[in-house]
This record gives sequence, structure tokens and C-alpha cells, in this order.
Amino acid sequence: MILTDAEILACMQAGTIKIEPFDPTCLGSNSYDVHLGRMLGEYVERELDAKKHNRKRALSRTGEERKVPTASAQSSNFTKKDQ
Repeated sequence: MILTDAEILACMQAGTIKIEPFDPTCLGSNSYDVHLGRMLGEYVERELDAKKHNRKRALSRTGEERKVPTASAQSSNFTKKDQ
């Protein structure tokens, strides 16, 4: 489905689409431009199990590898990968 800029705004107003943070300069005539952040996440295991929390790691733009905390971790910050 392709939405026009007016339809995207209407859906956001109705609550059927949520874009956070929203930047009006990213809204095109029939699109919303998104940008990658500083980190790229990937799963550690090749096969994923939908019944468990699959381990992930994050790679920074500089190639530095970081461990992604589990849901039970106290902090939302990335920690250095365990050697």
C-alpha cells in the first residue's frame, strides 16, 4: 500500500501509524525517509528460535562489536562484548 503525505499525516493523527521521532522534512509526497542510526544489530545464532530470546550483537559504524543487553538487563546501554 502506498500512502500520500496527507494520508500518512491522517493515519498518524488517527493513531494507526506511529513515527517517532517525527521530522516533517522527512515526509515526501508518498513516503517517509528513515535514517540508520549509529548501531546495526544482528542475531548471533544462524537459526532463530521463536520460543526464546535470541542473542543479538550490535556493530557500530566503526566496526566495533558490542553485546546487546537482554530484556532482564538493568541498563539500556550497550556493553563491551565478552571475550
